[in-house]
Amino acid sequence: MSSPFKDTVYDMRLDFAGMTRKIDWTRGCPYTWNEYDFNELITSESLFARKFSSIIDKKIIDRIKENILNNEQQ
Repeated sequence: MSSPFKDTVYDMRLDFAGMTRKIDWTRGCPYTWNEYDFNELITSESLFARKFSSIIDKKIIDRIKENILNNEQQ
């Protein structure tokens, strides 16, 4: 909390946004993201997302990885 980035990364007013993690408690406990959620995740302001499963849907993990690698090359 002593970081100069605290005010831009952590929002004290919102529990879930406060940790910059995208967690969906309405569709699961928590919801496991899948390939159909790609656009929702990639356009989110969150830095992290929870939860993924390579057993349930490995394609979402691969798509996000590919997106990150493509953006690094630009």
